[in-house]
Amino acid sequence: MNSSEQNAFKATEQIISRASEQIASLKGLLKGKGEVEDSLMVINHAKALIPQIKKCMEHFSEIVNMPPYTFFEIRMRIQNSKDNSFLRWRENKNELMGVQVWEKAMLNPPKASVENVTTWLEDLACFEEARLNLNKYMSYLSFLIKQHKEYLKNREYTSSMLIKAKQSISTRDNI
Repeated sequence: MNSSEQNAFKATEQIISRASEQIASLKGLLKGKGEVEDSLMVINHAKALIPQIKKCMEHFSEIVNMPPYTFFEIRMRIQNSKDNSFLRWRENKNELMGVQVWEKAMLNPPKASVENVTTWLEDLACFEEARLNLNKYMSYLSFLIKQHKEYLKNREYTSSMLIKAKQSISTRDNI
């Protein structure tokens, strides 16, 4: 592995490590007692982590899209949606996207020395694992936010139904 490839590998490891630490910081919040404040803290913390994970994705994408990996006919792109972002492999020549593009690159590497190609393939495999992890973290945060918002909404609904039920009983008893 040459020094630029070692740097890419180390940088990738650092990005994943940093993202893992950020996600782990939620662990304490998830041990709450189910109070509204606990859910609000989880939501706020998860929302604050999303831009940090996205920044990790951007840094990671820059590494993957540098030589020698540009010899492969693929690029790493960030696909943004309304609520989150995901890393996707994309073919240079057309708009094909997804893990199939990565598979094709793995099975059809560029012509170079066997040693170089073997190292690059190992790096691409490492990059795919990192992509999967970063996407998992983004999904996890989005899921937590959605579930805690839903919990708060349902909890509010339960409270309002209890009030209505009590009012119904008091109205019925006064007749």
